[in-house]
Amino acid sequence: MTTAAQTPAEIDAQIAELDHLLGVQYGSLEQAQRTIADQATAPAHRQNAGRLTAALKAEAAAEQAIPPLQERLDPLRAEYRQRGWTRYFLVQNIGGHVHASMQCSSCRRGTRYAWLTGQSGMSAEDLIDLAGEDACTVCFAEAPVDRLRQPSRLTTPERVAAAAGRQERADKSAALTLKRSAARIAHPDGAPIRLGKWDRIETVHAAWGRAVGDRVTLASLSGHEGDDYVADRRASLQVLTEALAHKLGQTPEEIAAEILRKAQARYKREGFNRAPAW
Repeated sequence: MTTAAQTPAEIDAQIAELDHLLGVQYGSLEQAQRTIADQATAPAHRQNAGRLTAALKAEAAAEQAIPPLQERLDPLRAEYRQRGWTRYFLVQNIGGHVHASMQCSSCRRGTRYAWLTGQSGMSAEDLIDLAGEDACTVCFAEAPVDRLRQPSRLTTPERVAAAAGRQERADKSAALTLKRSAARIAHPDGAPIRLGKWDRIETVHAAWGRAVGDRVTLASLSGHEGDDYVADRRASLQVLTEALAHKLGQTPEEIAAEILRKAQARYKREGFNRAPAW
C-alpha cells in the first residue's frame, strides 16, 4: 500500500510508532555517549573497560538503527504536510479533555497528551459525537451545548490500561480484605477477645497458638488445680475453643481434640521432663 492510499489514521499510527522507536534509540545513543564521555575524563582508578565497551556497542547500534527509522518516517510526515488532516489529543489526567491541537489556551505548559491516532482525519462533528463531555469547549467552541454534555464513548489504549490498573488494584484490595477477614477472630458475638488485662487475641493463628500453649501448661501443672494461674489458663482455653469453633464452623469438641493433638506434639517436641496429665 502506498502512502497516498493510506488513511490518516493509518499514517498517524505509523508516525506515532516510529516516533516512539526513534525516541528509544536517541535515548540509548545519548546514554551511551554520556558514558563514553565520562569514561574518557574519569581518573584511571575509576575507568571501567567493560562499561566503555558496552557503551561503544550501544552507540554503534543506535547510530545504525536511527537512519532506517528516519527514512520510514520522513515520507509519512511529508504526506501529512501535503494532504493535511485533523488530529486530536487527549490530556492524560483524570477528566482530561480531547483537544484539536496541543496549543489549546486551556492547557498548561508541560501538559501530557495522548495522541488519538485512531481519530486522525475525523471531522470535528464526528469527534464531538464520540467524545461528548470529553471534548474541549475551547477547541470546539461552536459545538452545541447539549452534544458537549453527552457521555463520552471515546476509548483509548491509555484509558483501557488505566481502567485495568484500577480494577487490578481494587481486586487486590478486596482479596487482602478477604484474607484479613478470614484471619481475624473474635467472640461468637463479635466482641474482641481479651485474656486478662493485656492480652488481646485478634487472629486465628494467635488463637491456636495461645490455646495450645494453655493446654500444654495445664498438662504440665497437674495437681495444681486450685491455683489462680491454672484457673485462668482453663478459662482462656475455654474462650479460645469456643471462638475457634464458631470461626471455623466446627464443634467445640472437634476444636478441643485438635488443640490436644497439637499440644501433645509440642510437648513431645520441646522435651518436657514431667509426664503430662492430658
